[in-house]
Amino acid sequence: SAALLACLLCGRRAWSQHSLAFDCACRSKEPMDPTIVGMMNGEVQIRYSSRNMLRKYEFAVFAYGDSLTGGYCNAGYSRCPYARYIEVTAPNVLCDHMGLSDWTAKEMVSAASLSYTVACAARVGFPYDLAIVMAGTNDLETGEAQEIADDVWKLHRSVHELGVRTLAVGVPGSHWQAADEDVGKCAEEINSILEERCGQEPLATYIACPVPYDDSSDLWEEDGLHMNAAGYEALATALVPHILKILKPGEPEVEGQQQQQVVNEPRELLWGRPPAAQLGAAG
Repeated sequence: SAALLACLLCGRRAWSQHSLAFDCACRSKEPMDPTIVGMMNGEVQIRYSSRNMLRKYEFAVFAYGDSLTGGYCNAGYSRCPYARYIEVTAPNVLCDHMGLSDWTAKEMVSAASLSYTVACAARVGFPYDLAIVMAGTNDLETGEAQEIADDVWKLHRSVHELGVRTLAVGVPGSHWQAADEDVGKCAEEINSILEERCGQEPLATYIACPVPYDDSSDLWEEDGLHMNAAGYEALATALVPHILKILKPGEPEVEGQQQQQVVNEPRELLWGRPPAAQLGAAG
């Protein structure tokens, strides 16, 4: 319910460097009460830094996906979600995230955790302006590109139905794809289908994963599947121009040096955030 989300936003918090963070980990994928599935079903890393924190935040973004969104790195001993780096690079953008480790896109659709979270956030007065979806990696072993793409697209459509735009990040590369031609072709086909569908949907934008996999790259973990901290930072840096183009089309981007100065200023507590329309959001 909205009351539950409000509790999570305002009550169950722990301090991080500049903001508030909420993290929980529950590994069961069994069906749960739909009023709490968005928060508690599966391994969840969700960071509501803010929703109640900053006047400086002009837009709110929700990053959703599997362990690559959760920031899995250092063999699982660390979490460096790219959402945090987005806030550093674009200090006017709040970026929460949910990373469901080991989850397939089909399981995400079944849990409805993306649409539920977005809907509840809007219901309590803190709407998201954009959802970033990066999913499909854990489905590749099925080899069913069309079915996987359909499931990923269902995630997008569930948010479009709420009037929220989406940014589709293609299935990232991996050593697995490089070593297995069939898996690599499956990923390419999924991305091709997603790109085509996004081209036909005004609320969706597609980009290929901007951090390509290479065995010699210093941006990936030794497992050949997850990025390391530097890789997640590179991902965020590459995503920010696309995010700003969607949220504020036609406006010049803020220089990196200015952004760093802004993000390091003290943050003022503000319980609530005006609707995006009052802040000059596009469309």
